[in-house]
Amino acid sequence: VMGDPNWGADERFGTKADRARNWGELHPLITEWSVSHPKQWIYETAQDAHVPSFPLATPGDLLESAQLLHRGFFTEFEHPTAGPLRRPGVPYTVHRSSNGRSAGASYQSPGIIPRTGGLSGIRVLDLSWVIAGPTCTRYLAALGADVIKVETSSRADPGRASALHAILGKSKRAITLNLKQPEAVEVAHRLVAECDVVVENFATGVLDRLGLDYESLSEIRPDIVLLSASGLGRTGPDAGRVAYGTLIQCYTGFASLNGYQNTLPRVGWAWADPLCGLKMAFAIGATLRHRARTHEGAHIDFSMVESLLSTMPGPLIDHQSGRTSLGQIGNDDPEIYPHGVYACAGDDEWVAISTASPGEWETLCTIIPELIARSSDSLKIRMRDAAQIDRVITTWTSTRSAREATLTLQSAGVSAAPSPDSTELFWDAHLQERGFYANSTDMDGSNRVLPGLPWQWTSGERPVQAPASELGADTDAVLVDVLGMTDMEIAELRHTGALT
Repeated sequence: VMGDPNWGADERFGTKADRARNWGELHPLITEWSVSHPKQWIYETAQDAHVPSFPLATPGDLLESAQLLHRGFFTEFEHPTAGPLRRPGVPYTVHRSSNGRSAGASYQSPGIIPRTGGLSGIRVLDLSWVIAGPTCTRYLAALGADVIKVETSSRADPGRASALHAILGKSKRAITLNLKQPEAVEVAHRLVAECDVVVENFATGVLDRLGLDYESLSEIRPDIVLLSASGLGRTGPDAGRVAYGTLIQCYTGFASLNGYQNTLPRVGWAWADPLCGLKMAFAIGATLRHRARTHEGAHIDFSMVESLLSTMPGPLIDHQSGRTSLGQIGNDDPEIYPHGVYACAGDDEWVAISTASPGEWETLCTIIPELIARSSDSLKIRMRDAAQIDRVITTWTSTRSAREATLTLQSAGVSAAPSPDSTELFWDAHLQERGFYANSTDMDGSNRVLPGLPWQWTSGERPVQAPASELGADTDAVLVDVLGMTDMEIAELRHTGALT
């Protein structure tokens, strides 16, 4: 794509780790090339070469996207003052099984993990990897589903290289299947017959080439629920585009909104992936509920772009209404002030303060005597004098710890919270009391403390949260428990390379 520049073979940039370590030197070299080409040309040329690339856009830019229009993502509504406008719709489409036949109750595996919870009795074949898909199946497993994670030793889930796997791999059974081998595909077909849900996030078209497309799977299991997650969905002119969560944050316009005014756009953390994973789990739960009533299978075509855009209706509506986009506003809010993070005493301590009502503003003024004369100021006046007011608030917060400032404000009825780092969050008394962090023993016997689930069980038996399995650790057990294979059959499969 870049014409093989001389520095492309430089050993400083030879590996991913090398490029990260020497990014300060590599970035100017790439920039020197990119500034001489239009961003749309770079996007299309790179994608044609199967290189992940997307242009930086604003949410409004996507209102005329041929891909989103093809998929019918936007829905029309009548705005009370601006008239007919479009807003984000549901971030997935659903294709129902054509035969409508029931496959009967799912086979109940004895397994190695006691199964309780709302999805007890549901079995999931997990073909996903990296973050979004494994996040989805992590939640399904936490709700009691028997999740069978499929990998191959030649291309294991990249998440295994980090602590992420210890969290996203919890309560899943791990098997190895080399789906390039026909014998492995046959095993996958047999597993589908005993599963309720299949989750995959391969590049569009890969599943079809493997013979694991929805039509093939529904012939095996008529009521199967297949969720396919991809960057832009499986239909439309851009269905084949290669995408990652951080690139989608640029393409949807999130990066153009993230950061402080007059600064470069910030991609930020890969938060699109866990967000999509959670929405994928919701979509599967809703589809299973529908299946319980109708015995219909379904193919859920999930688009990460649509999922992220669905969180940004405001900028999309502003663009159509002719209002100027707010762009990057840091911690500000267009309808609330004060609304920001203020420095406290101590090393890198901060408190977030938000006065959403006139009453909260008046209370804040009584707490900070220097503001008392401004207690009747309107929101418009406060925003006009924001710099001056921020200095007064910072003078007050800077003589107190974040905890002290928070307690003083909260006890008076002003919305406030500390802005902690990860270490402070670990020792947070509220999270500790709720048991959010849990001791976990890995398969190798080592102990660690891991974040828990974003919910609490208030009644009934809690599903067991088993540690993440090593690569392929449960292959034989799954083939025996689920498919009833003999040791000889398993040995033959291993000989063909199907279980590598």
